[in-house]
Amino acid sequence: MNFNQKTKLEIHVNSMIKHLIRWTKEHQASITPSVNGLCEGTLPRKTASSLRAILASFSPEVFLVASKLLCDVEEMHGPIPDVLLSADAIRTHRGYILKAVYVEGAV
Repeated sequence: MNFNQKTKLEIHVNSMIKHLIRWTKEHQASITPSVNGLCEGTLPRKTASSLRAILASFSPEVFLVASKLLCDVEEMHGPIPDVLLSADAIRTHRGYILKAVYVEGAV
């Protein structure tokens, strides 16, 4: 396998990140409380069903990696809809890192 080729998992993580970023912007919701609300059952029905539809398309491992990366961004910079334009996950020998494009002045 060529070193420059992305693994299937990396492609899925990037796709999930793009879906989650789009979802947070459409719903004007932060990812951290949304994921917590989904797990606890406190997220409103319409919001929960749209987030579940995204999650159903991917494996749990992909969701865990993507949500962890996005939650880390929120922890450091603020809510995803306010600070993040786009992002790509890059696999390293230590795990994944997020290469993010921030809203001008957000960082």
